[in-house]
Amino acid sequence: MQIEASNKFSNLPPGKVTFASVDCDRNPTIAQKYSVNKYPTLKIFRNGELIKKEYRGQRSVDALAEFVNKQTQSTVQSFSSKGDLAMKID
Repeated sequence: MQIEASNKFSNLPPGKVTFASVDCDRNPTIAQKYSVNKYPTLKIFRNGELIKKEYRGQRSVDALAEFVNKQTQSTVQSFSSKGDLAMKID
């Protein structure tokens, strides 16, 4: 599933989305550091920092791709006028 999911993001700039796997039996220090106690566990990092939201959705390529797309969308909003901004704030 990891390779199929990563292929969905091959059009993005390098480093935008990276998939990795860790054998927690061979790397218990990593498992402990990131509180991995069941398998499989999918952790999300943004700019090298672990984010609190862990993927708990369906284990399918499409569901994972949708989740990753939502996580990589910008939260910055542009406004064409002060009035538009004021309406959004109120």
